[in-house]
Amino acid sequence: ITINGFITFQDRIVQNMSMTVEERYLAFHQKYSKLELRFPQKMIAEYLGVSAEFLSKVKKRLAEKEMGK
Repeated sequence: ITINGFITFQDRIVQNMSMTVEERYLAFHQKYSKLELRFPQKMIAEYLGVSAEFLSKVKKRLAEKEMGK
């Protein structure tokens, strides 16, 4: 593993331990918005450490919050 790879891996571990799923998804969306359209939700959910079904619920909740503004 390269130093950059190790640092990236370490950052993901810290995020998974310290951020909510919503926060992790929003960070992913902000950083990798173009990739989100190219990969199935199942792969994104695995990256975030949740099931695809749970990610779907999170996205729905966030969309409802956005519409309520």
